[in-house]
Amino acid sequence: TMAVIFGGLSIALLTDIIGDVSNLLLLCFLLSFLQFVMTWLTVKNFPREFSQHGGQQTDATLRDVLAQPYARQIFLYRFFSGYGTELIIIIFATQAARRFQTADSLATFLGNFMAAGTFLTLLFLLFAAGRLLKQFGLSLGIMGNPILVGVVVFSLLFAQLAPLPLITLVFVLAVLARVLDFVLSVSLTEPSIKTMYQALPEQSRPALITVVEAVSQPLGYGVVGGSLLLFAAFNLTGDTLMFTYTAVVCVVWALYGWRTFGLYKTTLLAKLSQRTLAQADLTIDDPATMTIVTNLAQSDDPTQVRLALNLLEQAEHPTYEPLLQNLVDHTNDAARLEAFTRLEKHPALAAKIPFATYLDQPNTAAVHAAMLRTFMAAGSTSAVESGVAALNSPEAEIRRAALIGLLRYGGIAGQVRAGQYLLTLTESSRETDQLLLAQTLAALDNHNFYQPLEKLLASDAAAVRCFALQAAAKVRH
Repeated sequence: TMAVIFGGLSIALLTDIIGDVSNLLLLCFLLSFLQFVMTWLTVKNFPREFSQHGGQQTDATLRDVLAQPYARQIFLYRFFSGYGTELIIIIFATQAARRFQTADSLATFLGNFMAAGTFLTLLFLLFAAGRLLKQFGLSLGIMGNPILVGVVVFSLLFAQLAPLPLITLVFVLAVLARVLDFVLSVSLTEPSIKTMYQALPEQSRPALITVVEAVSQPLGYGVVGGSLLLFAAFNLTGDTLMFTYTAVVCVVWALYGWRTFGLYKTTLLAKLSQRTLAQADLTIDDPATMTIVTNLAQSDDPTQVRLALNLLEQAEHPTYEPLLQNLVDHTNDAARLEAFTRLEKHPALAAKIPFATYLDQPNTAAVHAAMLRTFMAAGSTSAVESGVAALNSPEAEIRRAALIGLLRYGGIAGQVRAGQYLLTLTESSRETDQLLLAQTLAALDNHNFYQPLEKLLASDAAAVRCFALQAAAKVRH
């Protein structure tokens, strides 16, 4: 970035030193050769670093990209992006050449423009781009450029059609269109495109990206050149035609942006639901992606709720804990079970839940058990009392939750009451009591509870022996 700014500002000075603008071509050749030498030396001196990333072969072809609807949509968007940008560059260069009619003045203007445009892009990246993308999301990054540039191009067309010549206004609008396209492409569109690539199939993603980036925009540049040659062959020239042509392309570009953004949301939701997207690759700060995750969390499908919670937890997103609190009122019992189970790991957050109210409501045994265990994890005195009372529940799952909660979180009083209950289970010969004891010991990670295991391992019930083996693996005596 600094090199572009410095190079642009130095055009006038270099022209004075080397005598003629055409001599800048020789300087460009020398700098390009120097860049080639430095690149070659870097690859030669650091072969391991380059082999780690360059060893993968790209097997995808253009046909492979066009065969996938989402990849094809991104390809077409990038195509029209290059198409529109090239037309805007031609309009800008044409207007600049008319205003600065000598080679020296034109070169100086273009150099200063590149320096100023790059500096504006740097400022926009530092102070505005991140905030705008976080607030408005990918829709701004994908559609903002063609819409804003399109407005300026339509203004160019109206200025051109005005009854009075507005030469200066046309020039200013042409410069503005180029500045907007330059700044927005770098700071908004490129980061948004990189985010949208995450919805491509993970295994073929690098190959597909390579094909899209290598073909789509250059193809757009080529189509611009071919179309202008075709216009010239039929004597179709002039600013009005050029402005109209560019305005139409900007409209199509914006429409493809809207379509691509909609398909991104649909594709990402499908991949999240099917768990075919690597969670480590997901950028969750984008509002559009966040909306998809929120919809998953509000789904009646517990697997989608669990997926949303996993994504938020992995990203350490600030909405994770508030979402857990809200899920305790979910209409689906499996989703509530997931919420209470996770809240057990967050006792400070669990302390804010009015458990006394929830425990009095009709719940399934699984939900009531998870609720009770989490209530005791919060550490209140009333929670221990609820746990002791639950030891008399007719549901074995609730009694097991009470035992585990009292032993983990009940303090001395809770552990004494749970210990007494465990002794009665140890002395019992009933299969249901032995199963409850084995399940409780398997759930605990306590090396001291090994005495009952010998009896449990000799039980006639396979389920009892299974849980006893799990407990024995933790005791390791």
